[in-house]
Amino acid sequence: MKADEENEKLKQFLLGSLPERDDEEIGVRIISDRAMDEKMSFAEAELIEDFLDNELTAGEKELFFVNFLTTPERIGLLEETAQIKNYARNYFQAETDGGQEEKKSGG
Repeated sequence: MKADEENEKLKQFLLGSLPERDDEEIGVRIISDRAMDEKMSFAEAELIEDFLDNELTAGEKELFFVNFLTTPERIGLLEETAQIKNYARNYFQAETDGGQEEKKSGG
């Protein structure tokens, strides 16, 4: 399985939207495969980014709240990621605005 396909499958696992067979397969892998911890963390981070970037369907958003945001750690990760994205957006917006004003006043 390609990394992108696996990551999408892990995100669907986190949302609770996989067929039972696939869900069980990932559950077994979580227990038996040491590398799954890192893969799951990556999938969690990407799922949160997809949510913040409004890239989830309406059904996925509902599952995000019901099945994913179930622990204080995940809620904290969502809040932290949102703050980082807002900071970066504001920082780069200020940089862009500042650069445009320098061009106007310099000309």
